[in-house]
Amino acid sequence: MTFGILKTLEIQILVFESNPILVMACHDRCVGSMPLWQPIDSNTVKWRVFVLRHSLIRNRCATPSVVIRKEIPERFDASLRLAEDFHLWLTPTSTFGPASYTAEALVHCVNPSYGGTGLSGNLWMMFKSEVRAFVLLGNSARPSWLLLPLVVMWSSMKFGVRMVDSRVLRNRLQTVSESR
Repeated sequence: MTFGILKTLEIQILVFESNPILVMACHDRCVGSMPLWQPIDSNTVKWRVFVLRHSLIRNRCATPSVVIRKEIPERFDASLRLAEDFHLWLTPTSTFGPASYTAEALVHCVNPSYGGTGLSGNLWMMFKSEVRAFVLLGNSARPSWLLLPLVVMWSSMKFGVRMVDSRVLRNRLQTVSESR
């Protein structure tokens, strides 16, 4: 049995119905080869509430996994080219309240979280855009400007790890390709 988009949305709607203060719900994703989905009982999915500070540490939301309440006015900022989704995830949780996340993979993505093909493959530009999202958030007085340098330092360390990780992965893939 395959796990369809309607089932995913049904599960997220149940989360909203059971917790009216949530402004957004997202979940984990599978990356790589197309998985064979097993049926998931929505009663066994463990959801965790997260607030702005959790998003500042780690972006848990893949774009195809996010559902935002229709009452929340924020949408993608068309003037932003990269990390516009991350900026969007930060804004509702900073303004309207908490979101919910489950580590249950309810969607399949071709590209990894970072270093894949397309725009997200340019790690330097993604890093700069992530910092821009923090600055835009700081301009709206959330979080405080005192927290902003810490968040940027944390993001800088993640950028360094991602650079090393993407090079190691690229080298491993090239070695496998050459051995064939």
